[in-house]
Amino acid sequence: MQMSTLICRFIRLSKIIVLSIIKRKKLIMKSKLKEYDISLDTKISIYENGSITLGSIATKSNVHLSAWNGQLIIGKGCRLNRNDIIVAHSKIEIGDHTIIGPNVCIFDHDHEFDGNGVIAGKYRSEEIKVGKNVWIGAGTIVLKGTTIGDNSVIGAGCVISGVVPSKSLVTSGNRKLTITQLI
Repeated sequence: MQMSTLICRFIRLSKIIVLSIIKRKKLIMKSKLKEYDISLDTKISIYENGSITLGSIATKSNVHLSAWNGQLIIGKGCRLNRNDIIVAHSKIEIGDHTIIGPNVCIFDHDHEFDGNGVIAGKYRSEEIKVGKNVWIGAGTIVLKGTTIGDNSVIGAGCVISGVVPSKSLVTSGNRKLTITQLI
């Protein structure tokens, strides 16, 4: 599998329209008089026909953004914290002015598996949409098929799947472990 990897080495860039277009692999940074504050060790990877579109964003250290044949769209004024990982196989869209705490993982796919284990190279994907003005707390995991409405707060350590209505506060309470036998 051929991969095009771009490691951002830009701090406080402004008025950027297109940062890179390489063999149909796109990384687009859109802004009008806005500044970017992208950590030197932010890693942006685009595989096959993937694309990444970034508004004016800020990242802390060790952020990983990847598009594997999918689209990753991050709106203006978004802030990503240390060790965040966002991987799109289908589509992930994050609305304007969203704040993502440290150690957050957002994946729009699962590995396929059966009673014999994981099936290499096979995935099940569903789009993720995160609204505007959302705060996602530290250590949260956002799973495929999730929609988080505008102006919502996701508490630290939550595992989010499904629909979170606008103006919601989500916290994790007592956890119950469920084990299902694979056939």
